Amino acid sequence: MTAQIGDVYRHKGVEYDCLKLSDGRLFYPKEHGFHPSAVDTNCWDGYWCEFEITNVVKLQTLSIHDKDCRYPPLNGVSITPRSGTLAFVNPEMIHEKYENLDMTMDYTGRILLADGFIWQYRINIGLQRPFAYQTLLSVSFEKGVLQEVLDQSRIAEKLRSIKEEDEALGKDDRYDMPVSRLPQEMRREIWWA
Repeated sequence: MTAQIGDVYRHKGVEYDCLKLSDGRLFYPKEHGFHPSAVDTNCWDGYWCEFEITNVVKLQTLSIHDKDCRYPPLNGVSITPRSGTLAFVNPEMIHEKYENLDMTMDYTGRILLADGFIWQYRINIGLQRPFAYQTLLSVSFEKGVLQEVLDQSRIAEKLRSIKEEDEALGKDDRYDMPVSRLPQEMRREIWWA
């Protein structure tokens, strides 16, 4: 599988990649009349979202391709009109965009957010692994309201250290995430492995 476009989360002015959710997704297009469909291999879901986290979590932007090219208003917002050369692209091969949705999500669960991607740990399939980022945050919500933000960057740093030791010994498995080799107190903090 090709590396996938993931949802983006903005928190305190920083744009984070979403690596994992503890409970499903925040937004389900089918619940809003869409039938998402892939138009290329880097987005098999056929859509991706941009969220804003303050004291609540809100959907701000949706990029989506509907298999029937039907794009009903979402939260009172219509798709953003295309301009210039984009206006002439085949509608069956493009993701349409809804902007400024300001749609509060009723999510209960945790989200693993990451920033500061380290290219030497890049993999070409699926989503990137948590230790491939300098900053890792575990963010908890109850019915869409922010409960807690835990910085887990030191766990990512320790995992990188283990990977580097393995590589020096010539036994690195590029896709392995050696969580079992972390100190026990760190393993207790991890819900995402």
